[in-house]
Amino acid sequence: MRLPLLTCLCALLGFALPVPPLQAASWNPENSGLSPDPAVRFGQFENGLRYAVRANREPRERASLRLLVTSGSLLETDEQRGLAHYLEHMAFNGTENFPAGSLVAYFQRLGMAFGPDTNAATGFDRTFYQIELPRGDHASLEEAYRVLRDFAVGMLLEPEEIESERGVILAEMRDRDSVEFRTAVEEYGFYLPDAIIADRFPIGIEETVRAADRARLLDYFQTWYRPERMVVVAVGDLDPDAAVDLLRQSFGAIEPMGPAREEPPLGEIHPVTSTRLRLHHEPESPYVRISLGMVAPAEKAPDSSEARLAELPEAVAHDILALRLQRLAEAGEAPITFGYANSFDLFGFARIASLGVGTPAHQLIPALQTAEAEIRRVLEHGFHPPEVREIAARRLARLRENARAADTRLSAQISDTIMDDAVAGRVHLHPADELALFETALATLTAEDCHRAFSARWDDGQALSLFVTGNFDPDTTEDALLSAFHAGRARPVDPPPAPETEGFAYDSFGPPGEVVESTVVEDLDLELVRFSNGLRANLKATDFEDDTVHLRLRVGYGRLLLPAENPGLAALASQYFLRGGLGRHSAPDLERILAGHRTDLDFNVADDAFIFRATTTPEDLLLQLRIIAAYLTDPGFRPEPLRSVREEMELIRLRLERIPQGVLQTDVPVLLSGGDHRFGLPPVDVLLAPDLDDLRAWLGRDLQHGPLELAVVGAIDPATVKELLAVTLGALPQRDQRQPQEEFRRLRTPDRPPSQSFVIESAISQGLIALYFPTDDIYDIRRTRRLSLLADTLSDRLRIRIREEFGAAYSPDAFHTPSDTFRGYGHLQVRVGVDPAQADEILEEILSIAATLAEEGIDAEELERAVNPALTSIRQARRSNAYWLNSVLSNPQEIPERIEWARSFPDDLESVTPGEINRLAAQFLDPARAARFVILTRPPESPLP
Repeated sequence: MRLPLLTCLCALLGFALPVPPLQAASWNPENSGLSPDPAVRFGQFENGLRYAVRANREPRERASLRLLVTSGSLLETDEQRGLAHYLEHMAFNGTENFPAGSLVAYFQRLGMAFGPDTNAATGFDRTFYQIELPRGDHASLEEAYRVLRDFAVGMLLEPEEIESERGVILAEMRDRDSVEFRTAVEEYGFYLPDAIIADRFPIGIEETVRAADRARLLDYFQTWYRPERMVVVAVGDLDPDAAVDLLRQSFGAIEPMGPAREEPPLGEIHPVTSTRLRLHHEPESPYVRISLGMVAPAEKAPDSSEARLAELPEAVAHDILALRLQRLAEAGEAPITFGYANSFDLFGFARIASLGVGTPAHQLIPALQTAEAEIRRVLEHGFHPPEVREIAARRLARLRENARAADTRLSAQISDTIMDDAVAGRVHLHPADELALFETALATLTAEDCHRAFSARWDDGQALSLFVTGNFDPDTTEDALLSAFHAGRARPVDPPPAPETEGFAYDSFGPPGEVVESTVVEDLDLELVRFSNGLRANLKATDFEDDTVHLRLRVGYGRLLLPAENPGLAALASQYFLRGGLGRHSAPDLERILAGHRTDLDFNVADDAFIFRATTTPEDLLLQLRIIAAYLTDPGFRPEPLRSVREEMELIRLRLERIPQGVLQTDVPVLLSGGDHRFGLPPVDVLLAPDLDDLRAWLGRDLQHGPLELAVVGAIDPATVKELLAVTLGALPQRDQRQPQEEFRRLRTPDRPPSQSFVIESAISQGLIALYFPTDDIYDIRRTRRLSLLADTLSDRLRIRIREEFGAAYSPDAFHTPSDTFRGYGHLQVRVGVDPAQADEILEEILSIAATLAEEGIDAEELERAVNPALTSIRQARRSNAYWLNSVLSNPQEIPERIEWARSFPDDLESVTPGEINRLAAQFLDPARAARFVILTRPPESPLP
């Protein structure tokens, strides 16, 4: 029941969308020059329903299923806006084989969690239903197909269930309302004024939702849920022959439920003959965004190798422009905080090219002129060959990575790709064939090719559409901005500077280190080693992802030793450190040097360490280790990116101040921790107080001398990894030994629950209730696991009572967050989005649900529904690199218990009894102990600045 609003926003904010034909189709267009993935069995029954079945080994035993209906909100009439989404909800509220209220519990008993394993979504061009089966055997597939068949033709649409679900959908509509959503609607309407797209956002409108009844939903269901519009996808650890036979039995004979109708026209696109501008004032936005676009009818052509290759120069051209904008912002001289550029087809209807920049409100006019100038710079001066080579190398590296890792893709990833290709009318290629298609084209692509494609798309930039949104001065007029735009256009633009590329400068870090201690944990296939300089390394070779290596390096003490007088340092370090580059390379220089390599690197400040995370390949592992070692020994701390980083931090903080969820990241952590400065994102003035000297002083000692513990997991040979470590991190000067720092791990939490109400001025009516039941830290692992099951049980009761019975919330949730840093610190959290008018009533109901659980406990059946999905999840997790990297090998030499924790999971879960859960419920779910936070919006008394 996810509404993929992100799909809507991506079109406007920098990501391409597929090009779907909105009618039935057969698989794989003929004469395309493209060969479909031979591992996929494509087929079509006589009734028109298509299927795709593929055996896949990851995750083991599981199968990923989709029922796709090529029917979404674009097929609605004006009177039906929101019915496609409403109907998707109703699939879970009574079908021929599953009475209302029974389906989620049925899935849970099978080992599937509502949300991650069983879900659905409605888009403009599709509705799909998802099942992630714990097993792909014959019986499991048969049951899953029975469910999907009911979704396809067996919804009951009982009036009482329609009425019950109405409140849930209205709650979802309320939760999804935002500045970004409202802006997206306006932007679609501006770019496509004579099309229906802006009036067909899948969530619909309140008027339609309130008026929905059985007759209206049944009409949409019987009209558009037709076999010729359906695709069933099954990928996983299954027998393809059996899967196809079962599909034929379940879906081969279904028939249309009603007569076919013509699809409604999407509208028209008229040429723009002169530059036009639209102002959309959003005072609750923390910044201004400017979008410059060109819109033309889509060039409708069947999928083919020629069509895909023809799109390449234009795509690369926009990638180069986006990179120029990003680097302008990072350089600290241009009046922009971020930028993007893209070109994409929208639903086979419109072709949109756009450039966008974000800026503080006071920089609106200079930012507008900068955006226009960058388009003109491309049109007049084109691209430099090194720019094309950099983007081509990035794309080629990504294609090669996909091809090498193709055999270990997750089944859900393959299912989604097949589904997307089906909607788009594209041939589904194996990644190796996609690489073969583009490899030569990328190697021979020229700057002239890209310039020519860009100029053709932008029509020499003479008639642009300008969309300006955000918190600009409300007195700003369109005439004034157009005047400034044309004034900027009259100024000449210089050619862009030619980029220079050099080699990576860091290849020696001292005499090679030596392994002085090694422990092999045979039953878990791990090796824990210690080098002579104090580096600790934890290694595990896996076959979970071909040609992929993950690293996680813990350095020093992170937020644990954050200075009380300068708490903004933690956020600044996370946002800025990598962008500050190295002493001998700026961050943009590094990007150019590393183009064509896979050396993904991230840095953040955690509770008790600074964390480097990296993903690379066996081939690039030495280079990745050199990069990390260079950041430890010679960080750049360059001043150029600081301005844009500060602006981003301010924008984030201001945005959090204007949404209910933001309070949970700013004020609430401080209150729960007793006012500790290490918790919560501080106010803007505190956030922006540190300078580079402060940051250098705080990070410097840990970077140079702090203890190091490294996890390396994936497609590795441990002996080779130790050799590479010896000449990189193991060659660094002697590191400090890890110290307990116990005095910093104990919090002075409040004696009484720190309950508080918050009011946020906003034109968007929303409410949020957050409860925090204090628990404990992570170290009693049996208790921790059982508290997680208790939270899952509470979450399910909230779903049943608050969502299903009351219709008062869309996604009530409960979860457990024990700390592994702060002694005795943890919470069982509850979060429920509410209508502000119902906040008091829902708060009391939540407390009543918790109290009942504490007093009466659970029975074996309810425990089974909590344990089985958890077992499915952990069994899959144990075949993922992420589990070993983050949960087991992050710091087992500091916390040896992690090894035993890995041994006992999942057997420990299978031994849980209702009595254990009930004792914890009685101990921790006392409503009197819960911190209560109610966060409500109210309309501003005066316009926001």
